[in-house]
Amino acid sequence: MEARKAGAERSPWIGVAGVVAVFAAGALGSLFTAPSIQDGWYGSLVKPPLQPPSFLFGIVWPILYVLISVAFVLASRANDHLKSVVFPFAIQVVLNGLWSIVFFGARSPVGGLFVILGLLTSIVFMMRAFHKAAPVSAGLLTPYLLWVCFATYLNAGIVVLNR
Repeated sequence: MEARKAGAERSPWIGVAGVVAVFAAGALGSLFTAPSIQDGWYGSLVKPPLQPPSFLFGIVWPILYVLISVAFVLASRANDHLKSVVFPFAIQVVLNGLWSIVFFGARSPVGGLFVILGLLTSIVFMMRAFHKAAPVSAGLLTPYLLWVCFATYLNAGIVVLNR
């Protein structure tokens, strides 16, 4: 009972830091994404079937960032071993931001594919850690996992179609 009480009294700043990290990674990614879209590099690539319209990404990602943030807050507040939640969360935040830097900034779909495969792996590990802390938090990450699976298909398709 005492351990549960300590977790419930955890500083809210941990959750705030997680939310800021998620949206900062998204903002950083957009700094690299926008120029590649505006100058036509991304538009010049052959896209795989099922490529959604560009505006859809601008709708989906903010929703996913909110879900990731809520999941982190729930898991970090419920877990008595904060490190077991923070570490996988931090890894996926870094990989999430890194993907845009590599794919769009470096204009490397192949490099982006390696990063996104790491991101997929990190999401699975994060979901496992979050599930142990607060099962609902892992459920909130399911749309994120599914979207990144779809993004992996798109990334791999671009690699294959633009060899």
